[in-house]
Amino acid sequence: MRRPVLQAISLAGLLLLAGCGGASATPPSAAITVLSTSPAASIVVTGDSTALAKLKAKVQTQLSAGETVVDGDQHSGTHVCGFSATKNGHSYQVDAYGGVSPNTCSTTQQQSFQTDLP
Repeated sequence: MRRPVLQAISLAGLLLLAGCGGASATPPSAAITVLSTSPAASIVVTGDSTALAKLKAKVQTQLSAGETVVDGDQHSGTHVCGFSATKNGHSYQVDAYGGVSPNTCSTTQQQSFQTDLP
């Protein structure tokens, strides 16, 4: 079974962002988009530029065939669901678009994403 796009982000979170945190100033806001061709879907993660730069680098190593990660909010399709997460001074907004299940933003997925953050 194909791994959901959000799961790729969640699994990468802990390893990727372990070195991030405790910054005294909030870096500028940024976004990354994980794009999937099958199903046609987009997951946009918005947060501070420092955390997202590290997240993007790690997610790139975790992607499945047909998935890419790009800078900025490059979503397509209708908004399906979203949630916010905050941990160790970093705030994230996750939004899913297109052909994803509303379960992509379930409490279980939110907890998994939150757990993986530094």
